[in-house]
Amino acid sequence: MSGKTVWREGRLIWGALVIVGLLLGVIFWDGFNEMVKVWGTQEEYSYGYIIPFITLFLIWQKKDQLEFLPFKGSWVGFAFVALGLVLFLVGNLSTIFVVVQYAFLLVLIGLLLSFTGWQGMRPIIVPLLFLAFMIPLPVFLFNSLSSQLQLISSQIGVWVIRLFGIIDPAR
Repeated sequence: MSGKTVWREGRLIWGALVIVGLLLGVIFWDGFNEMVKVWGTQEEYSYGYIIPFITLFLIWQKKDQLEFLPFKGSWVGFAFVALGLVLFLVGNLSTIFVVVQYAFLLVLIGLLLSFTGWQGMRPIIVPLLFLAFMIPLPVFLFNSLSSQLQLISSQIGVWVIRLFGIIDPAR
């Protein structure tokens, strides 16, 4: 490996990142807005505000590993971007913002894959996938999981009560 870092053209890279970030912000604004609204109104998702910061921290932890990687972009990233944009259109036309939010994640991963290639994505793929936890579950899935988990919790509670002999409903 050469001693040069891939960030030697910092202004160009950071300028491109800022422009792409602003463009993504404008394109996916409605999806972000809905997501933040859910974070602020439903206590189950109040942790959503911290997820992007944790992701940035996890990527920052990999900076020494990323610093000397040769970024060789991959054309597969453009397929991810195209699929993400199709999902974005479907989500916007159907006003199902969860689809728009997952489309953002797909576009983000696709853009990074296009820029860094597989070698550059390897150290940061887990932090990027961690971003999925900031996206609220679809309502039908949340309700189904919630009721199932409440039932399991009740069964465990009854089992613990019987285990310790606190109450025996058979008596």
